[in-house]
Amino acid sequence: DSAVLQEVSLDTGETADVSAEKMDFAKGLFKNLLDVRLPKKLEVFLKVMQGSGYDVLGKDEWRSIGGDLQPMLLPLARKGSDDDIEVMGLLVRKPNGSA
Repeated sequence: DSAVLQEVSLDTGETADVSAEKMDFAKGLFKNLLDVRLPKKLEVFLKVMQGSGYDVLGKDEWRSIGGDLQPMLLPLARKGSDDDIEVMGLLVRKPNGSA
């Protein structure tokens, strides 16, 4: 599956490659922090975000977001700067009915 999408090309001729370090960090969030299996299309998802103008976050780069973040949001990428910033992330919560 991952061999099908090697890079995302933009109209500007840029590529949406996500560095190995940032990819490993994102994978570690699922394995080490959330203790869940990796999503099958995680690499594709991150490349699409990068190709859409978001900057995939690496270790400790979430601090560059500033301001208040929703405590249940696990940030994966950001776009913009200062007061005009968008954050792409995962909403982390327990399923209904679980203890």
